Amino acid sequence: MAGYKQTLKVFMAVILLLSMVLVSGCGQKDQEVIKPEPAENVSEVSTDSAINEKREQNRKNQIQSPLNGMYIDKEKLNSRVIAVMLDNQYSARPQAALSMCDVVYEILAEGNITRYMGIIGSEKPDNIGPIRSSRDYFVDKALEYDALYVHVGGSPQAYEAIRDLSVASVDAMNQSSDIFWRKKHKFPPHNTYSDYDVIIKGASRKKFREEGKFKPLLFYEEETEIEGERISYICFPYNDRKYYSEYQYNKEEKIYNRYVNGEPHLDENEDIPIQTKNIIVQFVETKRIKGDPEGRLTMRLIGEGRGLYITNGKYIEITWKKTGERSMTRYYDEDGNEISLNPGKIWIQVYPEHRAEEIEIRE
Repeated sequence: MAGYKQTLKVFMAVILLLSMVLVSGCGQKDQEVIKPEPAENVSEVSTDSAINEKREQNRKNQIQSPLNGMYIDKEKLNSRVIAVMLDNQYSARPQAALSMCDVVYEILAEGNITRYMGIIGSEKPDNIGPIRSSRDYFVDKALEYDALYVHVGGSPQAYEAIRDLSVASVDAMNQSSDIFWRKKHKFPPHNTYSDYDVIIKGASRKKFREEGKFKPLLFYEEETEIEGERISYICFPYNDRKYYSEYQYNKEEKIYNRYVNGEPHLDENEDIPIQTKNIIVQFVETKRIKGDPEGRLTMRLIGEGRGLYITNGKYIEITWKKTGERSMTRYYDEDGNEISLNPGKIWIQVYPEHRAEEIEIRE
């Protein structure tokens, strides 16, 4: 990331000279930054006590989700989390149910294209896909949530990890067509779909535990402004600018909108835009597996490394730590204190450490 601060200074100088702001993605596609309208005068304002009383009333039958920190009705919290592998090849896009995930991981696979793994515990999507094959480093992430791991086949390394670690695997390769099916609007192998209820049905057939246990991340009770550097835009060029994912901050909604190759990232389910409250960047040691004919990768996810935490238009530098396959990756500030996240969706960008300077950040 060396040199991005100089880029920020230049960018700010441009803002001062121009009457409008354009954000050009790292793939050279311009996007307009929408400025919020001035706030209207409000003649009547609720008092803090009234707001707090109303909030407490609404939360009587709610619980703070251990996955995203948001308050939801108790009955909506799924008894066991599912972790589902989602295809990200060009022919697979757009994906269904990404907007309904509490947490999403984006991690490289072979061929310099990424795959997603969605963590679902607060929703029950009835259309999920396209579902794709496993890699062993995704298994490590699924274990953090004691999740039912949903996939279609996998690499030899993934199957070895699934076997050795007794993963609760719901694999299309050994399930019937009432659990996984192919849709005609996409071509194989980018067209395998399922839904939450039938995934649970498949897990029940294999007699997996109905409830999962994991130690969640820390969340603030209420939205909190962090002390950090300003950031309105970040770009991850995973494939030499042929494939890149971006986030653009919306100041009005205090949320990050997600883009893929310069276009808004939409959920296949009703073209819902994909947004997130929190972005975590985890830099990891990434290498090609020696002698692997497919060019598969290995990643060091156990141990510690550096990263970024981004929320509400600001970021801080963090350290990540993971002590074992089943332990949750935890994130710490520069003083060594575990950070709390703002309630809301989380996207975790796992990015090669040796390519960290390729990431583009703008104030």
